[in-house]
Amino acid sequence: NQPTSNTTTSTLSGVQISDLQYMYQEEKLARDVYNKIYEQWGHSTFANIAVSEQQHMNSILSLLNKYSIPIPIVDTPGVYADNTLQNLYNQLIIRSNSSLNEAFAVGILIENTDIADLQSKILNVPQDVAAVYQQLLNGSYSHLASFTAWYNP
Repeated sequence: NQPTSNTTTSTLSGVQISDLQYMYQEEKLARDVYNKIYEQWGHSTFANIAVSEQQHMNSILSLLNKYSIPIPIVDTPGVYADNTLQNLYNQLIIRSNSSLNEAFAVGILIENTDIADLQSKILNVPQDVAAVYQQLLNGSYSHLASFTAWYNP
């Protein structure tokens, strides 16, 4: 028998599984909204951060695959399995279309929401999940700083 310490897969609770599926969709929402805002306003900050959000999705996807958790949705921009996220997406797109400054406010809202969700979900999870959540938190803090720098209250 070979040691499996580096590839050991913990058992996730039902809540932890649901949390991973939700965070996948939340990162997708961020990517999709930022891509739409970039199409609308052409500001490169949104395009750059959308690329980062895709990397966040890929990080969560690796965990979903590792733990054999079904991917919650097909990756169609603007479509979510979670009705709350679907409604949020629709509202944020309408809001971001009103002005570029309002689009930055939408980015701030998304990142603050993401940070709060990650901070609540990172507690008492296996180390591999915590590491990914921490990576996403670090990215969200960076994105928040970028949007805040551009936003004019």
